Amino acid sequence: WFLGREGLSQSTILMGHLGTQRANPDKFALMVMNYILGGSGSLSSRRGEKVRVRQGQAYSVWSQYGFAREEGIFYTAVQTARPNTAAVIRQIRDFIGEFSGKPEIREEELERAKKGILYSLFFDFEEEENLAEALSRFTLWGYPPDYLETYQKGISSLTSEDVVRVASQYLHPEEIRLLVVADPGVD
Repeated sequence: WFLGREGLSQSTILMGHLGTQRANPDKFALMVMNYILGGSGSLSSRRGEKVRVRQGQAYSVWSQYGFAREEGIFYTAVQTARPNTAAVIRQIRDFIGEFSGKPEIREEELERAKKGILYSLFFDFEEEENLAEALSRFTLWGYPPDYLETYQKGISSLTSEDVVRVASQYLHPEEIRLLVVADPGVD
């Protein structure tokens, strides 16, 4: 799909497919997989390193593996100069295809992802109202009262084999849908 918006100086590319339920026992492994893939939003993620740092083809690169009661959404997003759009789309498709085919997860990459996710809890819940809101949401979703401890243990205990398994099981390159938002008059 293409959504034309005049006056845009760059293309925004969104590619993804349906995700999974928030009650899925593989949720924590999927969170770490996504962080490594591009969910950290940082230049050290695989997507950030390749598309932004090495190739210089993107202003921003990120991904999200979302969870919902029924099905969340996995998507990856890139903002790039309009002339790079087609090449970046091909790279994303290839990248997700490769990552879904039993990627090698380096130990330092795994540890960086786990620490990044766990350390973000400090910032997420620095304000008391943020913690209260999250605890309320956890209650509504039916999570146990000790969910934050479960979350921390779930993330901490993951191995690279867990991440490889969920990448091959839950990433579906053949089901990817595409949306490009760009100025239709710019090549």
